[in-house]
Amino acid sequence: MNFMEFFSPVPGFLLPDRPNGDRLGDSIRYFGNVGAFPDLSNRPDLLLLGLGERKDGTVDNRYPDEIRKHLYTLYKGLYKPDLADAGNIRFEGLGEAGTEDDRIVEALSWAMNSAGLVILLGHSQDYTWHIHEAYRRRNMYFNLCVIDASLDMGDEAEELDASNWLGKILFNRLNKLFNVSLMGYQNYLVPPRLVQTFRDLHFDVVRLGDLRAQMEEAEPYLRDADVVSIDASSMQYSSCPAAREQWPNGLRGEELCRMARYLGMSPKLTCAGVFNLDTDSPQFSLGASAMAQVVWHIIDGFYARTVDNPDFSSSEYLSYEVAGDTESSSLRFYQNRISGRWWLRIPLPIDLQIQYNVPEFVVPCSEKDYLAATMNEVPERWMNSLKKLNL
Repeated sequence: MNFMEFFSPVPGFLLPDRPNGDRLGDSIRYFGNVGAFPDLSNRPDLLLLGLGERKDGTVDNRYPDEIRKHLYTLYKGLYKPDLADAGNIRFEGLGEAGTEDDRIVEALSWAMNSAGLVILLGHSQDYTWHIHEAYRRRNMYFNLCVIDASLDMGDEAEELDASNWLGKILFNRLNKLFNVSLMGYQNYLVPPRLVQTFRDLHFDVVRLGDLRAQMEEAEPYLRDADVVSIDASSMQYSSCPAAREQWPNGLRGEELCRMARYLGMSPKLTCAGVFNLDTDSPQFSLGASAMAQVVWHIIDGFYARTVDNPDFSSSEYLSYEVAGDTESSSLRFYQNRISGRWWLRIPLPIDLQIQYNVPEFVVPCSEKDYLAATMNEVPERWMNSLKKLNL
C-alpha cells in the first residue's frame, strides 16, 4: 500500500529556508509540495502528523499548520534531532476503500510502525478514539494518560465527538485499555459519580490541586503511559486563551510543559496527541504557540531519555523490602542507581507469568510510595494493580 496517498504535503510557506540552522524546523524531513515523501526506512525517532477539522469529506488544516508554524521556529536543544513530518491526513480518493475513520486508523497504525514516537497535531480530542482503534486492531493493550480539566464521558450512544470519546472507548467490550490515568481534572467540572466510576475501574485520577501541590508525583503516572491525550482546555485561560473550553483555573503553561517533558522521557510512550484549540478564536495563534511549546518539551524529553535496564536483578538497581504480615503482603521496591526512578514489584502466580512472559509485574512509583509503605500504608498503585490483574 502506498501510504503517501494518505497525506497532503506541509504547505510550502511553513518550510524553513535554512536547512542547517539552529531551529527545530531546520532539522525536520518534510513531505512538502516540492520533493519526495520522507524516507522512513531507517525508522526516525519522531514523526509528526497533522489532522485538522473534518468537514463533509474535506479537512480544514489550520489547526496543525498553525502549530507547525510556531514549532518550526523554536530552537532545538543540545541534540541532533531525527524528526520527520508526514504532513496532514487527507480523505480525497477514499472511494470504496473504507471510511474516513478507517483512513485515520490506518494512517496512525502505519505511523506507529514507522517511528519511535508519533506526535499527532489533532483538531479534536476524539481523535484519541482512533489511536485506540489502531491499538485494538493490532490486538495490543496499552496505558492511556489523559490530561484534561474534565471527563469526556458523554452519551456513548451519540455520534463520536470531543465530549464522549472516552466513554466510547471504555464501554466498548473489546477495548484494549489496561489502565487510564486522568491528570489535572477539576472537581467542580466532573460529576462525582464519574470520578467514582473511574475509581471502581481501578484507574488513576489526580485532581488539579493534588497535581499542582506535588508535580513530581505525576512522573510515575506519565512514565507508565503508552499514549497521552492532551486537551488544551487543561490549561487556564491566561496560559491558553484559544482553548475550545476556557476556564479561569487550570494548569499553567509551564506546568503542562513540565509534564510533557516527563512524557517524552518515558521509553514506553508511542503516541502523543495535542488537541482542542478553537481555530476561530482571535487568540488562535497564541494558543497554537502554547501547544507548540508543549510539543517542544515532549521532543526535548525524548532526547533526555535514559533507558533503564529491564533486568531488575542487575546491579543497576537497589532493592528495598518492606515486610508485611505475610509473605504475600510484603512489598519490594526497586530504585535505579543511575536515573533515581522507582518501581514497585507485583508478584505473579505461575499462570500469569506464562501469560505475560515476565517473572514479575513491575509498575512505576515514587519514593513517596516507598516511604508510605514503611509507615504501614499500602500504596494505592499496589492495590489498583492487584485488582486489575485479578489477584
